[in-house]
Amino acid sequence: MGGARDEPGQRANEFQRKVRLERPFYVASTELTEYQFSRRNVSSNKPLVNTAWDEVALYCNQMSLKEGLQPFYSFNAAQYSGFDATANGYRMITEAEWEFMARAYKRQKTTTFAWGNESEVPAAAGNLADTESQLVRYIPRYKDGVSGLANIRSYAVELSGLFDQIGNASEWLHDVYDLTPADQRKVYVDPLGLAKGNNHVVKGSSYLSASKTEVRAAFREGSASPRPELGFRLARYL
Repeated sequence: MGGARDEPGQRANEFQRKVRLERPFYVASTELTEYQFSRRNVSSNKPLVNTAWDEVALYCNQMSLKEGLQPFYSFNAAQYSGFDATANGYRMITEAEWEFMARAYKRQKTTTFAWGNESEVPAAAGNLADTESQLVRYIPRYKDGVSGLANIRSYAVELSGLFDQIGNASEWLHDVYDLTPADQRKVYVDPLGLAKGNNHVVKGSSYLSASKTEVRAAFREGSASPRPELGFRLARYL
């Protein structure tokens, strides 16, 4: 995982590392929606956004208890305190799993983009900053038919079998955003990252994304705060 130095658009925080995923896991085909989160008087099938990472972790535990699974995240009262790597409860997808699905799963070779290695965004690949988005930055000659968030499954399923790893909402990941370079001699097995940290990894392009850098599978950033284009995707170990 990570971005090669000679990859156009590569950033210094995209540390390459060797990863092996050994534990089988489930991953949601779509980002969680407003309706799924509330199940009350909300009928929207748009991704739930603008939600704090800790609040998402609490939701994961609530879903786990409801289904008789072992909660993955630990809290002292409402204060997040860590996670249990042995648990089978719901959690956010990890950075290694996200990249595996976006660029390696069901592919013969690792790809640069979720759609493959072609640098031009394919027609209707996803909800990105297009020529009709009324944004200062947009992808020339690209149209996706939506100016803000779109409903889930509005665009074709991707090579992985997932929806919207390209565009729509970026995603909170489980991992703490760490800027420690990887040990190139080591193979990281089912990496979960640090137990605690102020910032967490954000992966994936969104409806605001307009550059080649942002639409690459290796693109990553960190955030401590919710954002109007930032959602999340559930996962769990079997």
